[in-house]
Amino acid sequence: MCRIVRPRGFTLIELLVVIAIIAILIGLLLPAVQKVREAAARAKCSNNLKQLGLAFHNYANSNNDKFPPAYIFTTSPSNAHAWGVYLLPYIEQDNLFKQYNLNVPFVAGGNAAVIATPVKTFVCPSNPDQNKVYTCPAPLAGAFGLPQFQAAASDYHILTGVMGSLWTVVVDNNPGGSRDGVLSANQQNGILSITDGTSNTILLTEIAGKNDNWTRGQKVSSGTEQGGGWGDPFSGENWLSGSDSTGTISPGTCVIGCTNSQPLGSTARGIYSFHTSGANVLLSDGSVRFMTTGTSPKTICYLITRAKGEVLPGDF
Repeated sequence: MCRIVRPRGFTLIELLVVIAIIAILIGLLLPAVQKVREAAARAKCSNNLKQLGLAFHNYANSNNDKFPPAYIFTTSPSNAHAWGVYLLPYIEQDNLFKQYNLNVPFVAGGNAAVIATPVKTFVCPSNPDQNKVYTCPAPLAGAFGLPQFQAAASDYHILTGVMGSLWTVVVDNNPGGSRDGVLSANQQNGILSITDGTSNTILLTEIAGKNDNWTRGQKVSSGTEQGGGWGDPFSGENWLSGSDSTGTISPGTCVIGCTNSQPLGSTARGIYSFHTSGANVLLSDGSVRFMTTGTSPKTICYLITRAKGEVLPGDF
């Protein structure tokens, strides 16, 4: 008599063991995958800054070795433009630049549509809100007699200089002399004006997530902050002030990673990114460095000023 042999299946215990093993493997692999993704995003962010550095120098080559202004804001005649507009032809955005009219303010005519156009070179891949277009808060625009406008966000910004209040906290009690950065309002500064050395002076840095308020990796508020767009002139005045470790009190010794906050009417803020434990900075010679949160705040202050004559540590 022929006996039928039934195929043996998994018992419930065996199935649960297999599921548990798979879950453990996923738990082990996921952090590694996330680390690889972040490394790739940080490298892409660094490349964006390198492209912007090349654009700055190509602009200077065409303008008597001078960089563009941090922003233009004049009343007679009435005009206003952001630094990012001047770089468009040098980051393969010539068609966008041709739609922009430098003879009228950034909110006039077709200019309004141009500055509301997202440009990937200005956006860090680690930012969770890609291609963001924000609306300038009405109180800020109204205070300058401007209509409310929209602008495409940028994660990269100039540092205008170091606040005297921060200088006295992290350097010494004598904040006198020039604490200015590379770019200035309403004027083009020459490369030769960077007497501290182009390889020792920050030109751009990450101040990511504008015009929202981000503090220690958490979004605190939306649309409450001043500036943030590559074509928004209100993004052109950024004096480093730092904060305490909570990102709520300024000035303070935490200058990287605590907060990107710049409340309406303020010109003070800190360096901020969505990377782990630091932020990318573009130096004036076109090179890019990753500055960790452990970098001395005094060193950061020294790196921002263009002509104060500080002596930097050799391992910054």
